[in-house]
Amino acid sequence: MNTYFNLIGFYEFILSASVFSILFITLVFNVDNFVLQMIIWVKGLRPRMLSAKEMNAINSREEKLIAIMVANWKEANVIEQMVSANLDGINYGNYFIFLGVYPNDKDTLAAANRLAARYDQVYVVENTVFGPTTKGQMLNQIAREIIRVEVRLGRDFDIFLIQDAEDIVHSHALKLINALQRQADFIQLPVFSYKRRQRDLVGSTYLDEFSVSHTKDLLLRQDLDVTIPSAGVGTALSRKLILKLMAQQDGKFLIEEALTEDYFLGFASKRLGFKSLFACFTYENENGKKEFIATREYFPNSIIASIKQKSRWIAGIVFQGKSLLAWQGGFAERYFLLRDRSGPINSLIVLASMGVMIFYFSTYGMYLPIPEVLLSPLVQIVFFSNLGFLIFHLLNRASAVFSVYGISPLLLIPVRGIISNFINIGATFRAWQTVKAAQEKNQKTLVWEKTHHELPVEIMNRYPGAVADIRRSERTVV
Repeated sequence: MNTYFNLIGFYEFILSASVFSILFITLVFNVDNFVLQMIIWVKGLRPRMLSAKEMNAINSREEKLIAIMVANWKEANVIEQMVSANLDGINYGNYFIFLGVYPNDKDTLAAANRLAARYDQVYVVENTVFGPTTKGQMLNQIAREIIRVEVRLGRDFDIFLIQDAEDIVHSHALKLINALQRQADFIQLPVFSYKRRQRDLVGSTYLDEFSVSHTKDLLLRQDLDVTIPSAGVGTALSRKLILKLMAQQDGKFLIEEALTEDYFLGFASKRLGFKSLFACFTYENENGKKEFIATREYFPNSIIASIKQKSRWIAGIVFQGKSLLAWQGGFAERYFLLRDRSGPINSLIVLASMGVMIFYFSTYGMYLPIPEVLLSPLVQIVFFSNLGFLIFHLLNRASAVFSVYGISPLLLIPVRGIISNFINIGATFRAWQTVKAAQEKNQKTLVWEKTHHELPVEIMNRYPGAVADIRRSERTVV
């Protein structure tokens, strides 16, 4: 009998200690996030609406020569439609698109060559090595080829813009970058997912995450003069910055062994003393509605594909970040590095705190006994404080989503939040496995893992790729 009561006491002790720890760790994370969002609110940081006068000034500015760099691996299903749609939609004349393709990716290479035959503005850069390598290696190859093309053109490219094969560039994006390039050498435009159907719960998690990150968090980083990490697309670099990076890194502007070469690009630019700008602007379109000047794309809509994609982000930022960046800069810089690297821990804490809440409400509902220590006023205050912070977090996320997409995606934000946390935990475990396996093999560079890309149905139907009879571009570019 004594053994039985000892076991009960031990169980209550472990349960109480676990719940108590989870509640207080969750509170620390919640307070951290709450304080940052309050700073954003107090400072009035939000996307800025451009007036009609400002838009006219942007559109009338003399056009600099822009090189759009697109790295490709197994993109035959979207590359022709993406390039054709962008050439039709971009309100800018003075630019070229450079498509980087591997020699052993025959279908994508054939599609890229068809585009080059149709459009004077399209160049194909065939990699010198078989793929896949890393996206950074491919983009470095493209950058070196652009420098060689300048000799043939007799002109230097002023701006280098990084995009992906599934990106649709906003019609005014190049005009905006062209106007802002005098202010900064590193310019990041917002990146948003296309609007998804309500039932696309996995794909819609990206609506929530990028809305918060690209209408709130990055604006705070900019205000605090903290490094703005590149999103890997919609990132514009001045010629001066590109050449400086290449000179500093043995002819490479990106770190080739990094899985998130874009993340490290922002830190390298700041370290060299170049000005960065997060260009989050809206304007009133021809229909009288607010519109973001941003890159749009579809993100994965299956759990497996999302875990695969996010595991690359986590492996690069969390695991490789510690070795490639260590801890640098002042307090604010190190603080945001810590936030970037604590994402996986945060997901685990959120999952654990959800379990605690379910435990609390189920025991209350079923009148089950709760360990006495967990009924103390202090624990009750912490528990309901966390519940209040959760409501605040959901409202904050809803306000960001509403600012980009309107009211329709708001209802399922709590459901998508749960799904997102499970995906992040799965991605963390997969990232850890990937890095561990690479270390065991003494493998310094991790190869580019393919994410299946798609474009909106209307674009796929309008530009059906190889079977389309698309006329050669008539734009004058040089």
